[in-house]
Amino acid sequence: MEQSGLAQIEWVILMALVVIIAAIAIPSYQRSVLRSHRSYARTALTNTAKSLKICHSRYGNYKTPACSIKAGQSFPSPHGFYTISVKIPNDKKFTLIAAARGNQKGDRTCEDFFLNQAGLKQAKSAKDVRTSTTCW
Repeated sequence: MEQSGLAQIEWVILMALVVIIAAIAIPSYQRSVLRSHRSYARTALTNTAKSLKICHSRYGNYKTPACSIKAGQSFPSPHGFYTISVKIPNDKKFTLIAAARGNQKGDRTCEDFFLNQAGLKQAKSAKDVRTSTTCW
């Protein structure tokens, strides 16, 4: 007697293979998406730093009321994956921080990004490890 189609054991084996492949592929895809979102933090910090430097070159300091970016200001990055915060402790220094929001907090390697007036680029992992080469 000829059988057509798959036997029950073949279906079980097929489903097990699908589950194994999904268990490997889905987390890998999710990590890749989180890594790709880091570019929004880097771009937002770089563009904000450019604006602050233009203001400094025009007015001689970062704290002038004429600048569109003010100390203590916070705003979302493009697509909202990070919150950009501006810290200007004095007329000559600033630090920009991009803090992960929402699902992006799942990026445990590069949770927060930092950029200052000297161009120092840093990032902080969830374990509070400072790194720059991995994230920037």
